[in-house]
Amino acid sequence: MSRTVTAAAVRLSNVPAPTHERLQNAAIQIAEAAAQGAELVVLPELFNTGYVYSRENYTRAEPIDGPTVTWMKAQAAEHSVHLAGSLLLLGPEHITNSLFLAAPDGRWWRYDKNFPWAWERLYFREGREITVAKTDIGTFGLMICADVFVPHLFGRYAGKVDALIVCASPPQMHKLEFRFPDGWQTTLADLLAVPEATRAAADEAFGAHELRYTTWLGVPVVQSIPWGQFSSHIPIPWLSFGIPLAHQPALWRYIPQGREAIGTANYYPFNQIADAEGNVLVRYDKEADGFALATIKLADTPPTPRGRPPRSQILSPDIANWIMIPFYRLGVRRAWGRHMARPSYQTRAWIRTVFRFTFAAYFVGRLHGTCRRWRRQRRKNG
Repeated sequence: MSRTVTAAAVRLSNVPAPTHERLQNAAIQIAEAAAQGAELVVLPELFNTGYVYSRENYTRAEPIDGPTVTWMKAQAAEHSVHLAGSLLLLGPEHITNSLFLAAPDGRWWRYDKNFPWAWERLYFREGREITVAKTDIGTFGLMICADVFVPHLFGRYAGKVDALIVCASPPQMHKLEFRFPDGWQTTLADLLAVPEATRAAADEAFGAHELRYTTWLGVPVVQSIPWGQFSSHIPIPWLSFGIPLAHQPALWRYIPQGREAIGTANYYPFNQIADAEGNVLVRYDKEADGFALATIKLADTPPTPRGRPPRSQILSPDIANWIMIPFYRLGVRRAWGRHMARPSYQTRAWIRTVFRFTFAAYFVGRLHGTCRRWRRQRRKNG
């Protein structure tokens, strides 16, 4: 036998706005979805602020007893729904991008995004655990946006969940277009010389790509994405543009202009709900607030997939994430105090190791150069 759950994947505007305004807009969609029988309502990633790269992101993080989580609990209770959505969550030492799932009876579950995408790591720390939410309506695995690029994260949910909830706010970054003050335009994919096959795979990231993994898991998926156009200044422009332009001296004049450059991209074009076989039950692709609504079937027990998850052709920017860590630490400390983002013992040990290695390499290099000059002088005098 199987059970059924009626789910709604809500699509909201991404235009950044005060939190109370965005919560009001979300409340309209939640009430309408509940009126149409939804038991599970999924909001997009960072639904309470909108998705943008800005220093304000540090100060817009909220504690777990702040206005957004309090509002989510109240909405879940008022409409008798399980309500999911992600926000920047302020902890004792770190900010995380956390997917919060609230049940009508007051229970809740939290998942911290495991794989920030490049510049995102400026604003929050990655999570390291998965979350299996055992609710009264099903057992859900929770994921946020770029997490779907990573096969082994799907593998960690194998045999543990009935369905996946994916909160996302994904601009089509492979099509991100930069406009510089003097009129020059280029795309991120062109700057990084991304192969055509990788660009084509990225087109399907939140469509066919994601469904290959949910089909392998044997579970339905409810995916929510905002509408509108992503538009933002690019963080750390001297680094963001300096690295890809390093091998193009003729374009180095654009590095100083990076501070005024604007990056724009469309969002992936639809919300979707799909069944365990990867069949799309419904999509919502209007450029307006609304939702996709469908009834999904859940197996009595979490299905166990066979073999390993499919391989991914989409690159995960792990190196970029690592580069962003010192800038995250600086930003969060400026916003919330020096008790935040303190380096771990492992980080301090790694820094000491790098420093010692660098010092030793410098000393050996100087000694080697001195010896070479001494030998050349001996031969010259010789």
